[in-house]
Formats: sequence, C-alpha cells, structure tokens
Amino acid sequence: MRLDTGAWSNREEGGTRWRCPSCGAALPNEAFLAGQRLARCRNCSKMVRRETTQGWPVSNAAPETRLTQPELYNDNGPDRLVVFPSYAYPIIPCPYCEHLNQDGLAQRPDGQQFCANCGADLKKLCLSCGEPMYVLDHFCTRCRSDQERAKYEIEGVYWQRFNEGKRLAGLHRWPDAERELGLFFNPLPGLDRNEVRLAHQVYVSSIAPNDHGEGLRLYNEAVASVRIIEGNRRRKEQRRKYYKWVAAAVVILLLGIFSAVTLGSWWAIFVIVPVASFIILLIGWIILAHLGLS
Repeated sequence: MRLDTGAWSNREEGGTRWRCPSCGAALPNEAFLAGQRLARCRNCSKMVRRETTQGWPVSNAAPETRLTQPELYNDNGPDRLVVFPSYAYPIIPCPYCEHLNQDGLAQRPDGQQFCANCGADLKKLCLSCGEPMYVLDHFCTRCRSDQERAKYEIEGVYWQRFNEGKRLAGLHRWPDAERELGLFFNPLPGLDRNEVRLAHQVYVSSIAPNDHGEGLRLYNEAVASVRIIEGNRRRKEQRRKYYKWVAAAVVILLLGIFSAVTLGSWWAIFVIVPVASFIILLIGWIILAHLGLS
C-alpha cells in the first residue's frame, strides 16, 4: 500500500537532504525516498521536480520539464531539484510519473482518483474532514487544516496506543495487550476501516522503523498466552460441570440408600418428598388466602 505523499514522519536519521530551488526551504527526504519525482514546498507552494536519468515513463509531460542536460549528474546519481511548471486546474500532475491527468476522469469504484499512466493515487482524504484533496497539497481546501500537523497528532495517538499495548504485555495483562496491539497486526473485523487504515500507515511509516519488531514479538506472545489462558478456562469449566454431575449422582445415591434403609424402598423418598413439599405449599397458600394476605 502506497503511503500518503510526504510520509508520516520526518525523523529519519540523516535529517533533511533536499532544499527548495525557489526559496531554499528544507524538503523532507521521505517523499523522494518513496519513489516520488514531484513534491510541493510548504514554504513557497512551488512544485519541485527531482531530476533523474531513470524512472517512471513520462507520457504527456510538458517538453520543457524533461531532462535535457545529462551533465548535471554525477556517478552517485541525481542530486538536483528544479521548479516544476504550474498547471491550471483541472490538470493535476502525477507525483510519480509526471503524467498530466485531468481531475475527475480516472476514478476507482470507491471514488478515489488515480493516475491514468501509472495507477498511483492522485487524491487523499483530509485527515480532519475527510474531503478528497490532491496528494501534494498541504492544506485542505475545505476545512483549511494543516495535513502535516494532523499527521503528527494522529501519529502521537497511535504511538500512545502501541506503547500502551507493550506496557500491558510487560505487566502480563495478555488479553488487554492483545486488544491494543491487535489494531496494528491483526485488527478485529468489526473495527472502523478508516481507523485500521491509519493504524497501518502509522505503523509502517513511523513505528516499525523505530520498534525493530519488539511490538510484533509481544503481540505474538500475547496471542499465545491468551490461547493458553482460554484453554485453561475451558478445561476448568468442564471440570466444574463434571463435578456438578458427580455431586448430583452422589446425593441421589445417598437419598436412595436412606430411603431403602428407613422406608424399605429406595425410590419411596423420591415420591414422598415432592408430594409432601407440594402439600405444605398448598396449605400455606390456603392459610394466607384465608387471612387475606395473598
């Protein structure tokens, strides 16, 4: 699954490598490391293009945007960004192959738009209001929320849930740990799909590179422990049922022996006791009815 443009965390080792050729503002590594050729500067809103000798096929990109100076490259690969031309709406360039798409033409059944050349997503949902927006935009055109800030807030929430699951596992509270960590590794079918999608994105882009598999190990341990606990509980319930039947059989046997010794027949007490109980209840009801208390 391709992550949203800009990724979810800018805290990789090595820091920021690229700078906007228009204003000099720092650009994050993640967009280009994810295979993008286009990004948008948050400072000046210019579209920036990473020059490369190899990449996705460009179908109808403007001729002035294509590489014309091979001498710009060194032996270690591309190291230069240029300003990409701005196109009026409804033209939206694909950030991966630079194909110039027209907004609203190529859509999936769920309404999400994709590139007609390489199939990459061109729209993402606003993290605040859910409105579809261009993947390279930083602010929602409907609610004006800052997507980068919203990403870090969501990331913090899921980091907290992940760490809570690890804490519960450390306390051997396995069912609770399985519930918290299961959101990231094996979500329950009834969970909200958007919540599961966000948890998956945060884990892949931010948690996994820093956790080094510790959370997955604890989740597997929690699953195994919960299975052991559940198995012990079922066996305990079965033993309880068995003991109840044994106790009932022993009581019946003792009553039969008592009836055989005192009444001369082992089954007599099983007739006398219910009949006597019924007669006592009937007499009590008659007395209460006579006194007007029923």
